[in-house]
Amino acid sequence: MREFLFRPLLKELAAVVDQKQLDPFDTWAWLFERQRELSIIPETYCSTAITSGGHSRNPGLKMHTIVMRNIKNSLQMAEELAQLRQIDPASTLEPAAVSRAHFSQGQYLELWMAAIAQVDMRHFSVEAFRNGVQAAYWRHGVDWELLNSQEAPEKRAPEYFKQATAFAEVVEPLPRRSVKRLVRLIDTEMSLGAQTEIYFAKLLNIPVMRAVAMKPVASLNEGFGAIAHAPLRLDTEKLVSYGATVFSVAEKKQLVLVPETAELTAA
Repeated sequence: MREFLFRPLLKELAAVVDQKQLDPFDTWAWLFERQRELSIIPETYCSTAITSGGHSRNPGLKMHTIVMRNIKNSLQMAEELAQLRQIDPASTLEPAAVSRAHFSQGQYLELWMAAIAQVDMRHFSVEAFRNGVQAAYWRHGVDWELLNSQEAPEKRAPEYFKQATAFAEVVEPLPRRSVKRLVRLIDTEMSLGAQTEIYFAKLLNIPVMRAVAMKPVASLNEGFGAIAHAPLRLDTEKLVSYGATVFSVAEKKQLVLVPETAELTAA
């Protein structure tokens, strides 16, 4: 399996952020420049639950333990997808690889939305980018205090989606090379941050994929035998002849990426 090239870079990022006390916009400018220096370009962005979902279901666990276990499981899931050739580790960006920095939740989202969009910082200053985003927040009425508060998720959620809408409004016309797909890993439906990343990706028309466990069919006859509808059977045979793989959803064994089909919603 090829190396996850972004993992050491993101560990370096966490150290630089805390050492220099960078804000998300300066941090993105730093990351963008380091990507160029190393000649690595992210194609896949892995979104996952960190503080919610996963091990947060286990009663009695402290938040630090929940975060560390969720991060570990997320990285392991990405490794499994890489082994199955569902993602290319050399071009996969995993925010879970970043150790804790001094950012608030809203600031983390600013960094990762800039990374999803891959905003090209060669064309304008960090200050201009920051000012443009903050002006958009004002236009959309983002309540930054509520967004970063400890209020219930249902109260904070509208602010997250307003933040994503404002950010997308700014970056959509800018020079950028967005990631080619966002992959949902662990319990993204339970994480406001992950849901916001997914919503933002859809605003930019970036395909969203979900990891689903399926069992590869042992033979063509085994796969086609379950297809009673003749036209569908013929279409499936043609797809396999072009190199596609037939899967059975009856026994779930192997992770496969499938397109997200849910409609775009901020509700």
